[in-house]
Amino acid sequence: MAKLTTPGAPCVSALRWAAAFISVVAAFVPQPSRAQPADTLERQWERESFDTLPLVRPILLLATSWGEVWVTDVGERAVFRWSAMGEELSRVGGVGEGPGEYLRPGLLIEMDGDSVGLWDRQLQRMSFFGRNGEFLSVRVMPVAVSAHGFVRSMGLRGDTVLAMTITYPGIEPGPRDNQAVLWRFVGTGLWPDSLFAIRDESIATIRHEGGLTRFLAPFRGRTYAFLSNRGSVVVSHGEDSALSVLDGQGRQMRRVELDLPPPLAVTRADREHFSDSLRLALEDGITRTEASPADLATLRGQHRRLLQSLEFPNHHPRYTDAFQDTAGSLRLRMAAPSNAKHVEWRAYDHMTGGHLRSVFLPNGAFLNTRTADGSAFFVTQADELGQSRLVMYGR
Repeated sequence: MAKLTTPGAPCVSALRWAAAFISVVAAFVPQPSRAQPADTLERQWERESFDTLPLVRPILLLATSWGEVWVTDVGERAVFRWSAMGEELSRVGGVGEGPGEYLRPGLLIEMDGDSVGLWDRQLQRMSFFGRNGEFLSVRVMPVAVSAHGFVRSMGLRGDTVLAMTITYPGIEPGPRDNQAVLWRFVGTGLWPDSLFAIRDESIATIRHEGGLTRFLAPFRGRTYAFLSNRGSVVVSHGEDSALSVLDGQGRQMRRVELDLPPPLAVTRADREHFSDSLRLALEDGITRTEASPADLATLRGQHRRLLQSLEFPNHHPRYTDAFQDTAGSLRLRMAAPSNAKHVEWRAYDHMTGGHLRSVFLPNGAFLNTRTADGSAFFVTQADELGQSRLVMYGR
């Protein structure tokens, strides 16, 4: 009996064989890592500062590995504590120059899971407090910064300190210089060991009566430097798609590519939203200024020229905030349009660049976001009146 054949059967068979071969090969080809199904976190609770007063100017939030949240408020010159469930705990230290006191409290660093270091910019020292906020010891840390600069972040491992500094070249809008400096304790002193020059950023700086007001230029990527547990330095930048891992001498050991989304285009609505927000902030600063009518007119003229001179890039930075959580993962806040309801936070392995997981939080003006694990985020969030509160988002 003759065997029936179908026209084109050999071609179909070949295509099936090719498809099977490609699927087998693809199984062995490294693919970009993908997150687990993303979770949308919702507001769990909201708390004001100690004694039920709103936070004035919170600049740093630390979620400790033992389940507490510490917040530095430079407006109140105080360090507040909450439990992970929102219970208000006793304050940390107090204002002064004695043991356990501070004048300009700033950065918070968890030390080996049993204490927290608090850096005082004015006294140039690190005070260490136990889990219950009790004073333990103090260490002088004269990290030199220029007159117009400050330390934005700091890491401490044994006798090695990583200080991420920003210096301003002047009071007019212009680039700002970022430097990551490794300091080492030698004898009784602290000496700079290595210097990493980081890519410049832009900032708008306006002089008001009695002080300076600084605004980040629109949509510019920020630079971050982290001191890993192994002593290396991890450097990231919001406009880049990779992490640079440096050794103790500033030499690049490897460059880790991240699985990041493509850049997000800056729309006309984004430009108008930023310009309107900045205009309202500048006008609010004028209403608080006790100056003569002529000086107020001069200020308004300067503000008009500033708003007219704003330059917007074509794309947002890939991410707009970054920090390391207590597990060592690098958390990145993905760029989102101003009218987005939620914003994506991604967790990456800073050693391999692997995308571990994603969570979505309600979009808002988050300041110094930290998380203890992947199930909850603690943020200080400002309302329309500029009053900040501690907010927990979770499942």
